[in-house]
Amino acid sequence: MKKRTPITLLSLLLLITFIIPAPSKAQAAQQPIKIRMFDEYIYTDVEPIIRDDRVLVPIRFIAENFNYDVEWKEDTQTVILSKPGRLLAMRIGENNVQDGSWAMYETDTVPIIYKDRTMVPVRFVSEWMGLKVDWDNNTRTVIIDSW
Repeated sequence: MKKRTPITLLSLLLLITFIIPAPSKAQAAQQPIKIRMFDEYIYTDVEPIIRDDRVLVPIRFIAENFNYDVEWKEDTQTVILSKPGRLLAMRIGENNVQDGSWAMYETDTVPIIYKDRTMVPVRFVSEWMGLKVDWDNNTRTVIIDSW
């Protein structure tokens, strides 16, 4: 009978390293998107999503956190974000956006309806409000802060 040598701790660790694969990029992409605003994590009723390499968030998230009113025009599929002296109108599926001074802007991704929520590009809307937006790809976190 052949004598077996005990597996050393190093050999066992090497074996486990090759058997258990590291998380793939696809798995990493499945991590939820987080939002950190002014050093505090904020949670929304519908999770943020990525479309066209842009993060979309529920419009109510922005309105509630920055004291804006939200109005929904069903007939034109338009959401209006407003407070005294500020107005932004965005139509579902269109990247032309209008503000209260009638200036037109073009977003690089369009607002959509997702899980019965109006989702808008967080960077565009936050920067329109005068805020700074960053993205941490390692943690999949949107970082909103003052300039």
